[in-house]
Amino acid sequence: MKPLIKKKIEKINSLSDELRKHKVIAVINLEGLGSKQLQSLRRDLKDLIKLVITTKNIMVRAIKKSEVKNLDKLSEQLKGVCGLAFTNKNPFKLSVKLKSMTTPAPAKQGQAAPFDIIISKGPTPFAPGPVISELSGLGIKTKVKAGKLVVTEDTVIAKQGELIKPNQASIMLRLGMTPMKTGLKLIAAYEKEVVYSGKELIINLDEYRDKISNAYINAYSLAFNTVIPVKEVINALLMTAHNHARNLSLSAGLINKDNAGELLILAQARAMALASETKLEVS
Repeated sequence: MKPLIKKKIEKINSLSDELRKHKVIAVINLEGLGSKQLQSLRRDLKDLIKLVITTKNIMVRAIKKSEVKNLDKLSEQLKGVCGLAFTNKNPFKLSVKLKSMTTPAPAKQGQAAPFDIIISKGPTPFAPGPVISELSGLGIKTKVKAGKLVVTEDTVIAKQGELIKPNQASIMLRLGMTPMKTGLKLIAAYEKEVVYSGKELIINLDEYRDKISNAYINAYSLAFNTVIPVKEVINALLMTAHNHARNLSLSAGLINKDNAGELLILAQARAMALASETKLEVS
């Protein structure tokens, strides 16, 4: 057997073993990620996922070889530049985590500026030369100081939402600017024989928190107002019942150990009021 074929078979076998071992398998889009950004994300996510990057052919054959039920449907999601991520975390939690993790990246031609991109005033690494006209073409004013070009004032070279032009991308790259954010995009995930699309796994945490909070408030109000003695409202119901009973006993003049003091004070106040009206002396 040729070494290359042997290596390929070993890769397929190893990958199929990983597919059997993990509860959740995800297809991750890697487009637009440079090696530096990918290494950074891999390092940050090492405790969450194991990321395997290989050819589509090997991934498809490994999925087939694994014989995991319904996992073949994941093969349909292997498009473009992608890899497989293995984890035992809930796929919805995985989606939230991946969405929150981005890394700075250079701007590329055709990308939309995420905000106003500014070339700040100050020194540059450029020596005087043709680059002066390149900077001037972007509206950037410069002067020469100590053999280097210095930007004399802050300049917006791309407004938010505008598509990055080749000359803008070139200058930003040469200045070491990384205005873009890039990360691992979740295409699909498999869990318990079900394949979820990336869109199905996108959740708005703030919205869900509000919904859960409102549901709790509504349920609490319903239980309290209809006097359903569940543990969440039982203390409030007992306190309300106690206050109602107390007010009733005071109004009816029904004396008991809990209200005797209040009834005596009330009786004394009434006696004083009556005495005042009839001009009787009360000791």
